[in-house]
Amino acid sequence: MNNKHVLSTQSAFLLIMAEQNRKKNQLVRFHVYHDPYVVIPLDDIDLGILHKLGENCRASRKELARKFGISDSAIRKRIKHLEDKGVIERYYIRPSRAMIGSELVFILIYPTEGVSKNDFIDSIFEFPRVSRIYFDSYGSCIVHAECTDATMIDELNQYVRSIDSVDRVEIHALPASRGGSIELRKNHKRILRCLLSNPREPITNLTKMLGMTSRTVRKCIDEMIDGQAIEFTIHVNLDAADVISIAFRLNWDPKRISMDEIQSAVKSKFPLRYWRGFHSVRENTLWCNFLVNHTREVEVISEILLAIPSIIIVSTVLVYPIRKMRYIREESLKRRISSGENQEEIL
Repeated sequence: MNNKHVLSTQSAFLLIMAEQNRKKNQLVRFHVYHDPYVVIPLDDIDLGILHKLGENCRASRKELARKFGISDSAIRKRIKHLEDKGVIERYYIRPSRAMIGSELVFILIYPTEGVSKNDFIDSIFEFPRVSRIYFDSYGSCIVHAECTDATMIDELNQYVRSIDSVDRVEIHALPASRGGSIELRKNHKRILRCLLSNPREPITNLTKMLGMTSRTVRKCIDEMIDGQAIEFTIHVNLDAADVISIAFRLNWDPKRISMDEIQSAVKSKFPLRYWRGFHSVRENTLWCNFLVNHTREVEVISEILLAIPSIIIVSTVLVYPIRKMRYIREESLKRRISSGENQEEIL
């Protein structure tokens, strides 16, 4: 019997029903910053803009216009529309994980039946290293945390398991890119203090605010970006967009294909719809998150994934919006540039 999973018509129907129930209940169940019934469609150019701004929110309109083959003014209108409708919720800067000595930890928590989600979230969020919490259509609570070492991961694991309403837990350290590390000199810090309030502040404005030459400002910013030490990024509120977030849990045979080869294949086949992926350190498991407009696309994605050698789709679930979030790395940067210290700061 072939144990590869192909999304059936019944499964697609269940996904549609789950999504409809989510939209009906989100006023009560989710903390949102806009009218949840007013959402905007995202085409491939919109998704491309979100990807590029997520990589570097200082990317110029001219650069984006060249990338997507449209005019500067069209890019400006699209970005303003994404901002006005709350899809781009905020621009912010944060240090790389290498700068603060942290690792990303991904936790799947399965609550007991009938638990209050709000109380459950509050209990999980009491652990200070938890950075975001959200749920999926299977009923799992998904938690991200920034941990500095194995001891902290163990503390987190014990804390989560001590909560009465927790049935079972999966905890995975993720080999996420840690970026680079540089020494933040005085000019770096002065520039970063100005960029905290507006990471997209033009060079010309920064030179006037700081009394530096444009060459110095540009050089310092380039050093931070090229050194992968400081990330200029955006927070995307997918709940404001007319898209469905789908996650596939994949297993594979490492003797036939590597994780890097799988990631490369997925990115090449879905350059825009593939939103992000998480790979476990301790087992051959990869969570692939896609953005789709209709559940028909889920079956297409499923078939393409199954064509990759040895891939098995363990599960396919809807991913619901973030319920609670803490900007741990951003706060760490604020402390560092206000303290005047150059040495590595532990979270």
